[in-house]
Amino acid sequence: MALIVNLGEFRTADGAFGAYAQDRAPEGEPAAVGDEATVVGSAFWAKRGRYYVSVLPSAGGATPQQAAALGSACLGAAGGEAAARPAICRRLPKGGLDETSVRYVVHATHLQDVYVSDEVIGALGLSDASGGAYGTYGEGAGGVPVGLLLIEYASAAQAAAAHKRYIETVRPGGQEPRRVRDVHLVRVEEGHHTGARVAGRTLAVSLFVPDAERAAGLVEQARESGD
Repeated sequence: MALIVNLGEFRTADGAFGAYAQDRAPEGEPAAVGDEATVVGSAFWAKRGRYYVSVLPSAGGATPQQAAALGSACLGAAGGEAAARPAICRRLPKGGLDETSVRYVVHATHLQDVYVSDEVIGALGLSDASGGAYGTYGEGAGGVPVGLLLIEYASAAQAAAAHKRYIETVRPGGQEPRRVRDVHLVRVEEGHHTGARVAGRTLAVSLFVPDAERAAGLVEQARESGD
């Protein structure tokens, strides 16, 4: 039996959650360690406060219990105070949310497996953002999970500019977006809709949604605060 342990201390608890959410296996099971933890087979991921630990097998023989115990011991030795998820992650609507899909977005690499193009990611202007959140809500267009992306920018003007760039980038053939209340909707292709709404410094974007009304409703449900 051999296990590889990586323990990291981050400047902020948000950063620790970002690493944890990016690395953990989405098919894993939650474990009662730290702020939150995930275990699958003999692999284990957990975070508490500014600390993040991963325990990965390099040879067979370890049990899930052994991996979790080792990870728990590392967090215990590191100390640190409990911390909630980043505030913007807590703004994702709870209804239908796959909690294991939630990630903290501060760089384009955090969206690398979300099936959006580099052009779209570039249009979102993450370099102008102070942080973002992404989560999924069941099966969507083409078998890809319905997604909701929230991005908070340094100013309302930057959020509005990102909203405009996003719509211009995703609309096929210069299609004019449809308005449903204060949400701009684009049918990317048959059975695939995206909605975008800007409110103050926050841009909300729904992705891979089978119907337009749901694409609008999902971004409208995003909460104004993470409390």
